[in-house]
Amino acid sequence: MQLKTQWINKSQVAILRGNQVVAASKVRYFSDRRFLSTQGNAKTKGVVGMINCVANGCFRCATGFEKCEQDCYNACYANKTYYALKNKKDSFNVISNGMENDFFHINLPEGESPNYKLNTLKIWRFGSETSDSSLALSLDIIEPWIKNNPDKSFVGINSDYFFVSAEKLRKLSAYDNIVIGHTVSMWFGEDDLQNRLKQIERYQGYGIPTVVWITTNPDWLSSKKEERKQQKLVKDILKLVSPNQIIEVPFHKYRKYQEPVLKINPDGYCCEFRKCKGCKILCGVRFLKQK
Repeated sequence: MQLKTQWINKSQVAILRGNQVVAASKVRYFSDRRFLSTQGNAKTKGVVGMINCVANGCFRCATGFEKCEQDCYNACYANKTYYALKNKKDSFNVISNGMENDFFHINLPEGESPNYKLNTLKIWRFGSETSDSSLALSLDIIEPWIKNNPDKSFVGINSDYFFVSAEKLRKLSAYDNIVIGHTVSMWFGEDDLQNRLKQIERYQGYGIPTVVWITTNPDWLSSKKEERKQQKLVKDILKLVSPNQIIEVPFHKYRKYQEPVLKINPDGYCCEFRKCKGCKILCGVRFLKQK
């Protein structure tokens, strides 16, 4: 099931599964904005900046979805980073961080009137690649960045493990500079996938510009049954969104990229150029601008 968040006080947030508190996560406040990757990372350098307001934890294992005890694709990027490998001996594991250790954190600017202004980069992703942006949305910590930077475009990438209330979605729908991507793949369990599809429909229903990130891998299509499963998933997605709202992400591991399988979006696919520079889809911002 989807998880929920509840503010305990200014410095701590409860993560809940139903009525059970599964974690009490720390909130950190910084005056030096160290949680911003102001030039992006190696792949997004100079194109997409990062607002790491939630980092090092997605709480996947708390959802109870099928395969939730496994890293996504059995090869989660966040568990392969230098930081993750360095801290593995101390039980770093992005799907459970914050429940079993202290790696997960919520990062916010300090002060009575925090500085939310960003530099000249035009596109910003909120929520670290090591977390789930639905967590940031459920905490209601994104709007100040969007409001104070109307000339920027903002992208969130949801695993949809966290429920975001109708009130918060309606509030975000008033802005024309945010797009939310939802990740899907035939790798996920059926209950997990159905939740993601439901949230895609729900976000669109509340007026949030929405794209779908679908991870593909030719190695997953070794039987007719698997091919039919992927075909059904694509058919279900196309009932909800248009082709230019679909971002295919060919599976990659250790810098080895698979070739795209679907080729649905006429604008291309993610990592077509291995870096964001030159990319046409720009994490869904192209769709946002067209819309």
